[in-house]
Amino acid sequence: MYKLLDNIYLTIHNNLDETKYQIKHNPKLFITSTDYHEYYEPLRYEYGPINMGEITLFVKYISEVIVKTDRQIVYYVYPSKNNEDLLNALFLLGCYFIIARNYNVENILFNFSNIFKICPQYYKCCVSKYQGYVITITDCLKTIKFINENKFYDINKFDINEYLYYSNYQFRDMTLILDKFLAMTCPSNNKINDIIQELKKKKKKKNFFKIQKLI
Repeated sequence: MYKLLDNIYLTIHNNLDETKYQIKHNPKLFITSTDYHEYYEPLRYEYGPINMGEITLFVKYISEVIVKTDRQIVYYVYPSKNNEDLLNALFLLGCYFIIARNYNVENILFNFSNIFKICPQYYKCCVSKYQGYVITITDCLKTIKFINENKFYDINKFDINEYLYYSNYQFRDMTLILDKFLAMTCPSNNKINDIIQELKKKKKKKNFFKIQKLI
């Protein structure tokens, strides 16, 4: 079990039986996990980072746990390939400490450093088996710190349902950034009409005409 910051710990359970055993025999600990927000469904070879929708849900969940208990909180994950889920859990917990507790990135990384011995510290893109570009957990946490401090993100105003709706890569794969920019993959011909309708719903007609010219 690894101590992170304040009264929050992180551990790896081998299986569900171990989780049940730990909960039964450690009544002074609040042992918890989530609906696997740290799990990442890869398009190809990547394994993260976790998106803003899952970050928002995770931070709200941990914040609610903090209010409910005065016990030490132990967040657990299960083993995964190269402990990639562990890295994602560390990233999510780092986001919690930044968004909800206003910690700086350096303090977070210092307290996480022992766990970095058993998991990756970077993400790779899905371009090819040769990884393409990589981005470190430091880069990701600094980004979260930047958007939080500059008020580009407000957890209390973030529309989680809209975000998850538009970012679903199987249907729309779009992300509206600050309600000014639209980030998306190049739409295929059989999806373009659906995307046009979505853009019209959001009254993004200028963006629609730019996309139409590119196709």
